[in-house]
Amino acid sequence: MKKKKSFCPSCGKPSIGLCKNCAPVELNISEFNIKVCASCNKYFYKNKWHATNDLKADIEKIIKKTAKSAKTVLDVSDLQLNPGIKKTVVAQVVIDGAEFDILVNFEVTLCPNCSKQNSDYFEAILQLRGSITKDVESFVLEAVEQNKSKGVFINKKNVLKDGVDYYLTNKKFCQNLAIKIQQNFGGVLKTASQIFSYDRQTSKHVYRLNVLVKLPSFKKSDVIVLNNMLLIVNSVDKKINGLNLQTTKKVSVDYDEKNTKLVYQQSTSVINNYPTIAVMHPKTFQPTPANNPKKLKLQINQKIMIVEYADELFIIK
Repeated sequence: MKKKKSFCPSCGKPSIGLCKNCAPVELNISEFNIKVCASCNKYFYKNKWHATNDLKADIEKIIKKTAKSAKTVLDVSDLQLNPGIKKTVVAQVVIDGAEFDILVNFEVTLCPNCSKQNSDYFEAILQLRGSITKDVESFVLEAVEQNKSKGVFINKKNVLKDGVDYYLTNKKFCQNLAIKIQQNFGGVLKTASQIFSYDRQTSKHVYRLNVLVKLPSFKKSDVIVLNNMLLIVNSVDKKINGLNLQTTKKVSVDYDEKNTKLVYQQSTSVINNYPTIAVMHPKTFQPTPANNPKKLKLQINQKIMIVEYADELFIIK
């Protein structure tokens, strides 16, 4: 016995019940719950924080994709990004020509990274000692500012007689920053960790990091006297690496702050460049022979920088 064919009761096309074209459009979701960070504007969706340059556009894309709509309109102009704010906004969607309203429940809070700011939380202490110039401090502050979106903050600054301590929220960043400070300004770097607490969930100790950078009284491109050698500094770590201006050879000597003397650089001009180099002496204003250890190409009347040591002049740049 043949089965009877079924037809759409509305249009008569073969179908069990209403066909796809005649069946009413159904909405597969009625509301969304979205958290927004008041500090960095990231939003939390599907168990993850997402960075955004346009919150409205991103949420509209999520609704459009989830509801399979042809059009989605969302107005978040009245949403105030202050922690604790909860607001429900109606999103208008169009699915197969039918219009629907979807509720979007916004909760303004702080993401895990931003919640660390202005708190007692810290993972590492950057300890700067020695000659701390404005350039060094600016270097630290600019590096932190560039990494705020990654949860890097200075939650405490402790000014001491011999230096300054920065309490940072990320120990890996602190360690990398210390290395960059040493590379740019020289100095000795030491790292030590200490047990802070015990994590019962992971059964592991939680460590905090202390990173010490002892900055020298001189920096890269300065001229110093050490062990009766006149050196122009190229880098400083555990060793002072530079050019011996007397022998024109590269040297690497042990870092010794106590026995290091900074040599004052002076500006003058070239008087003669052949067959020997002569410059105007910055004190006597007389033509004076000068050593050219860096073998610079010089022109008459060219402005240069020199140092004077043991009654000799040395051209630096």
